[in-house]
Amino acid sequence: MGMTERLVVRFREILPERLGRLDADFRVLRDRVTDSATAVAVKREVHTIKGESRMAGFKTASQIAHDIECLLVGAGEGPLLSSRIQAALSGFRLIERLATLDPLGRHWKTTSTTWGRTGR
Repeated sequence: MGMTERLVVRFREILPERLGRLDADFRVLRDRVTDSATAVAVKREVHTIKGESRMAGFKTASQIAHDIECLLVGAGEGPLLSSRIQAALSGFRLIERLATLDPLGRHWKTTSTTWGRTGR
């Protein structure tokens, strides 16, 4: 398995854990809008997803993560607009979906460790 394939496999393995943490942290931010520690953790996690997705070749996912970073400017300093939270959560769902594609946009099997096209 080449380096790019290993990065893709690792990105896919860790993404659900990262998205789970973000989901929990967004709940905290909705209840405690000035929780700067949680806001910093969210921003760090989104930045990490941006970098990991780019390294694995998922440029669209990386751009979405960048856009989410822009939505989070000011998080922890006051209430985040619910529309921003919803946009970020929608972005995370899209990143999760993009991770099931290969970096060139074709569908790949996700149930095994070997790469193989399904369909297209």
